[in-house]
Amino acid sequence: RRATASRLLSEFEDGVREDPARVAELAGVARSVAADGQHDAAMRILWSAAMRCFWTEPGPQARQALLDVADLLPVPDDDPRIVAVTAYVAPFERGEAVLKHLRALAARTGADPEVDRYLGSAALQVGAFDLAARFSAAAAPGLRAQGRLGLLPRALAVL
Repeated sequence: RRATASRLLSEFEDGVREDPARVAELAGVARSVAADGQHDAAMRILWSAAMRCFWTEPGPQARQALLDVADLLPVPDDDPRIVAVTAYVAPFERGEAVLKHLRALAARTGADPEVDRYLGSAALQVGAFDLAARFSAAAAPGLRAQGRLGLLPRALAVL
């Protein structure tokens, strides 16, 4: 219950105005949720925490805690969510691996606007602006069709 409540609260905050210590706290919650076998919930918490690394500097220990949780989840390295989390948390340390995955995943755009949105965001974090535009262009029609008008401008801004 604590993990669900924490995740729900974190989804309404973008991290701009919060204490950087919150990132480490979310890493702990994600680890606990993953240990309970709730891998999708852990991934959502990780994504929420990873986005906060864009707005604030949580410090190397918090970033490493997020990477540790991401590394222990039973998902492939090229899972778009892991690629995006890694790009936000360690754009310099793991940027080369992120780029490799982005290039491979670029051939599969257009199937899911949510996936394309994750990958477009990941590409921006590692400076792959051409790939960011490609993923964002693929995401935009689906976001529009689904009525996800809060996310659509973010995709269009990259184009």
